[in-house]
This record gives sequence, C-alpha cells and structure tokens, in this order.
Amino acid sequence: MIVTCEKCQTGYKLDASRVKAKGSRVRCTECQYVFRIYPPKPSGEAIREMPQNPPPPPSPPNPGGTAASPPLPPSGAVPLQIPKMPPPPPPPPSPPPEPDSAEEDLFASDPFSMSPTELESLKDRGFPGVRKKTVSFRTKLIYLTAALVGCVGIIFISAQFYRPIEKLYERIHITKLLLEELSATLDPVELDRMNRFALDTIRGIGDVLPAYDKNRDYFFLSFNMLLSEGKILPKQKLVQMAKQGEIGGFENHFDYESLDETQYYWQMRFAEDPGIFRIFQKYKSILIKAKEEAGNSLDFSIADVYIMIDSGTQNGFFQDHIAFVLDGYRWSESPSYCGEPYEAGTGNLRDLALEGQEGSDHSLIADLDHWYLPGFVKNEWGSWFGVWQTRRTQDVYNTFTVYFDASYVKKQMQSLVITVVCGIAFLLIILAVLYRRTSRGAASENY
Repeated sequence: MIVTCEKCQTGYKLDASRVKAKGSRVRCTECQYVFRIYPPKPSGEAIREMPQNPPPPPSPPNPGGTAASPPLPPSGAVPLQIPKMPPPPPPPPSPPPEPDSAEEDLFASDPFSMSPTELESLKDRGFPGVRKKTVSFRTKLIYLTAALVGCVGIIFISAQFYRPIEKLYERIHITKLLLEELSATLDPVELDRMNRFALDTIRGIGDVLPAYDKNRDYFFLSFNMLLSEGKILPKQKLVQMAKQGEIGGFENHFDYESLDETQYYWQMRFAEDPGIFRIFQKYKSILIKAKEEAGNSLDFSIADVYIMIDSGTQNGFFQDHIAFVLDGYRWSESPSYCGEPYEAGTGNLRDLALEGQEGSDHSLIADLDHWYLPGFVKNEWGSWFGVWQTRRTQDVYNTFTVYFDASYVKKQMQSLVITVVCGIAFLLIILAVLYRRTSRGAASENY
C-alpha cells in the first residue's frame, strides 16, 4: 500500500500486513510527524469456505407416495466405505495485540517523493491521507503582516539613523568654513618661521629636549604664559591659582622653581630668533579669539583649535608622530608647546600630508573600531569629532585641526542602536510565538 505523510507529503511504500485492523500510529522519517493509518479495504466480498464433506443431493420423491429405498449395489458387489478426511490443523496463535498508544515506525528506510500529478491521481483513486501541502490563510496573513512591519521598520530606522548623521555633516561643514577663514589669516612667511621654531625644538636646542625633560609639564605652562601674559606671573598668585584648581594639572602640586627654570629655556629661544616672539603672540591671540567666538555663535562647543606640523614622510621623528605648533587654549589650560610631539601614527589625520595633497578631511563617519559609529575621540569632558585642513608650507605641511563636541550625536546614535536591537529581538519573539501557535493549529486539524 502507499502511504503519504499528512504534513510534508512524503510518500512511502508500506506492507499492508503490518497495519492493524483498527489502525496504527506511524511516524514520518522525514519530518517526525505522527498520524494514524488504516489497512486498505478488500476489493471484493469475502470468499466463504466450502464445507469439507458436502451432503449428497436429495432423492427425487417416489410417485407412489412411499419413501424411496436407498440404491443397492450391483449383484455380487461389496459396498465401499469412503474414509473421512481428518480435520485441518488449527491455525497458529496470533501474537498478543500491542497497546494502541505505541508509536510504530513502519515506513521504509528510503522514502520516495511523488509529484503533484501523482498525488492528485492517488487522491482521485481514493488513497487515504494523500493531499497537497497547503498554507492556511491565517499563516499567510501572519507572514504578510510580519513582512510589512519589517519593511516599515527598516524605512523608519533608516530615517532615524540619518537624522544624527545629517546633524554631524552639518557641523562638519560649519567647522570647515571656520578652518578656511582661520587659514586665510595666517601669513605664509610667518607660518614658516613658526614651523622652523617647532623643528628646532624637536631636534633639541642647547641639549634640551622638553618632551623628555623631568619638568615637561612646566614647559607647557611657561611657554603659553609668556605668550599670553608677556612674563611669568608672581609666585604667590600662581600658587593660589593652583590650589583653587585654576591651573590645569597642578591642583595637587605646584613647583614654582621648575616653572622658573623652564621659562629661561623659552626666553633663550625667543632671543635667538628676533621677532618670533611677536609672531607667536599674534597668532595665539587669533586662535583664542576664533575658538571663543565660534563657541558663542554656534549651537555646539569647540574643544580646541590646533596648528600642527607634518613632514609628509614617515622618517625619524615623523615615523609615528607629528608636532604641535600652536593651540587656542588660554595659558592655564594649554596642553602643548611649540614642538610638542603628538602620536598620530598612520591615522587618517595624516592621510593628505602623506599623499602630498592639500585639502580638508575629517574623522571617519563609520569606524569599524567604534562599532561602525563615527570615530569620536573620548576624554573625561565628552566625545569629540575632528575636522582638519591640510596646507603645504614650503617643504612641510601644516594641519589646522578643530575638535567639536559630538556628545549629542553619539548619544542619539547609541539610543537608536539599542532601539534597533530591542525591536529586532521583539519581532523575532513575536514571529516565533505565532509560528508555534500556527503549527499547533495545523497539527490539530490533521487528526
């Protein structure tokens, strides 16, 4: 007999003698679905057994009205006695019936698949359990709803992701305009003189390398104090400012003697290059003013404005570093002096200079190291995004860099990422629950 799984429609050849008269439960070897089958009905009526010794036909009635006597054998013949046939042996005892709840795997080891035409012809010929696999309207409706929700969700999420990115691009554009205006104010000759001063600091003048000196932090302070104040302020005032936290990095300890020692180094450097001190003072004031005016006119804050120097090669000091020329901090907050090393490696801050090109660029919008978020620079004050303009000055490159506050953009994007992950998880849970309920409903309809 041919049996077809009611769920996956896989067909099997099955010995009908193995199926109980009242039906057997079987399991499909393909999808593990369990259902009941019944033996096929016989095509004709049951053939009745003929008796072993049929009785002789009755004698015709005697016309005389008397009973006819049995026929006599011929003269001289002895009547023959026909021996009776022994009864047939009893049939072997049938095995005890198995409990109906036991599941029997009666299918052949190699199932065969039937085409829809064959299934239809079997159905027409009356084979039980043979039907096409159909999907209920409810299941189709569930899948259609899930697809529509997914499409709408993708459109909505894409629009929401674009909003903070659009805000980021808007701030990048504004910052580029600020850098172009700032770069235009610098005289190339004066910028070249500041570059030479920075290169001399890197090489070491008078056997002094501020970057490796024990009083390195005081080189920052004395250099910028001289540019802003024109002198080193009195000890009593500086000690009091340090205790009140008004001088960054010196809240716990301030050594006026170290400050005084480092200021002699800068005084000597300025004296060796007449006019350079006034140039530094001029552009220090311009950078501070540009930073403060941008902070007052924009709806986002500017962390700092830097002028940096890059040789455009990866040799010697510039293998993994570039150097500061000047920054826009006030002297009590400044983190650099002219010639202070900055470890940039081969990051995209140096890309234009290393390629020998001029132009504008910015931090990565989608950074693999930041989980495809923009390449924010994090510190204790927030998250910052860099925009820079690279400009060739004689045989070196200057990079004008601005870092603006991107905390708002970062928070918005992180919130969207969390929302997307939670939404996908919720949708998957809903689909799983609906699928299970639909599967149970389909299974109950098959019994």
